[in-house]
Amino acid sequence: RIHMASRIPIGVIDVSRGGTTVETWTPDSVLRKIDTPEVTSKLAEWDEKVAYYDPKKDLEDRIKRHHDWVARMKKDGKEIPADRKVPSDLRPGPAMDQNRPGNCYASMIAPIAGLGVKGAIFHQGYNNCFDGTQGAVMYCQVFPEMITAWRAAFSNPEMPFGILSLCTEGASQTRDNYVEYMA
Repeated sequence: RIHMASRIPIGVIDVSRGGTTVETWTPDSVLRKIDTPEVTSKLAEWDEKVAYYDPKKDLEDRIKRHHDWVARMKKDGKEIPADRKVPSDLRPGPAMDQNRPGNCYASMIAPIAGLGVKGAIFHQGYNNCFDGTQGAVMYCQVFPEMITAWRAAFSNPEMPFGILSLCTEGASQTRDNYVEYMA
């Protein structure tokens, strides 16, 4: 209907990814400029995970878990599914984790940067609450920077940014209290 009324092609680009945090939707370069204890500790935590990940050790651990599982199944007299095989693949580990800071931005927003995007609808935030107060505080620190980065990516400093939240009861959310209600 919008296309017919406006005579302008209109489409929706779905770049959603469930179970993510706000920092993954924000460019790494932007995050590294946010000088707060919450953000710097989160970045350091992920940098350490990536630096110390050993794909061979991970494979060895998965093979051991597989053999332990098979032994338990046999001991309990249960059948081993025919499609259950010993792991043999090396995994990329935390470097490719969907919640590594900057990853969803790099893989889903950056590739479409420059398109004539007229607005965004953002439904996220719940997963930051799993970090308790630190996650809610960091959300407040990162979210405005993420919006600015997306607006820059689409060369539209006034791009409307609709925010959907999980809060459905109690007092209405406002721009001033949405992080509180998220937590």
